[in-house]
Amino acid sequence: MKGTTGTQAALLTPLAPGAIAVIGLRGPDAERMVNTLTRPKPSARAGAEPAARRALSLNRPVLRHLVEGAVTLDDVLVIRRRAAGRTSEHVELHVHGGVRIAQRILMLLERHGVRRIDAQTFETGDETSDPLVAACFAALLRTESRRLAEWLLAQREILPAFLAARDQWSTGQREDYERRTRAAIRLLRGIRIAIVGPPNAGKSTLANRLIGRDRVITSDLPGTTRDWVEETAMIDGWPVTLVDTAGVRETACAIESDAILRGTAKAREADLILIVVDGTLPSQRMSESLRAILGAQRDVSNAVLVVNKCDEPADAIERRDAFYLLHEQYARQVASVAAVSALHGTGMAALEAVVLRLLDIHLLGDGEPSGFLAEHLQAATRM
Repeated sequence: MKGTTGTQAALLTPLAPGAIAVIGLRGPDAERMVNTLTRPKPSARAGAEPAARRALSLNRPVLRHLVEGAVTLDDVLVIRRRAAGRTSEHVELHVHGGVRIAQRILMLLERHGVRRIDAQTFETGDETSDPLVAACFAALLRTESRRLAEWLLAQREILPAFLAARDQWSTGQREDYERRTRAAIRLLRGIRIAIVGPPNAGKSTLANRLIGRDRVITSDLPGTTRDWVEETAMIDGWPVTLVDTAGVRETACAIESDAILRGTAKAREADLILIVVDGTLPSQRMSESLRAILGAQRDVSNAVLVVNKCDEPADAIERRDAFYLLHEQYARQVASVAAVSALHGTGMAALEAVVLRLLDIHLLGDGEPSGFLAEHLQAATRM
């Protein structure tokens, strides 16, 4: 029964655990198909009947149940859209982005005669497609972050009109747009954050805390991390790549020495460096460790000095004084200084906020028009 209705469907976002999934439908029966497979959400009032199904209004989302027979598959947002630069319309289903649920919905549509096509064909099938809208779709196919997907969907709606009025921008608007766009370009290119420090400072524990689960082996034995390890983390929902490096120390082991050198090189390539030190150590030992790391990195203006293990009960006053001493000594060399307990999570929200601020990601609100490609940055200078 595949492809019998003239209606087409495409998954417009990648299959990824936890991300939002957007399924687009177009064709003569797109809205009828959606009405067949969805039911209005019941009213919150006790005993109230579900609201009658109404025709979809343009760009107005409606929350419905998506059903297969008597089984509710998911709560979905249904939106009828006419994207910027298009003459035709399509319907979108915004569903919870688990791999299985998205695949099941696509198979359900196929069983009802909808022909499945790829996202690129879905986008370029309309000869009036706007290049900016096409770029949004292309970027959506590469992201596995729900927040980044939602941000791109918002830009698809607001960015075309904003760029069309660029001859009316003030100097401040242009500068703010360029700053947001540079941050977005870095984000879509892939932001890399290196974690460096001496052995047993808690680097791998910090990496696991940022990732949200245990992905890096931790141990009290020095040299457990013998090479750099990469893993994706979501910082306030935004995707970054963490690079956990081998502990920096003097060692006679050729393999470990080589790993330290490779980790140092990786840190120099990173967009941001987290230098982790053990806050339970005497201030002199912390300073000695820091001098070796700072000397190896050369430029640490893009680094955050992270004093870890800061909620251990022993010698709390001494550690607090040591933290202030480190802050006074190194605040002018690094971008910021933060105190955390990676093991217990203390101070992590503040550290994440510092990371987002230093990378300018905090500027990327859904309602703020931002480019995300080099040509979008160039467009700001063309009057």
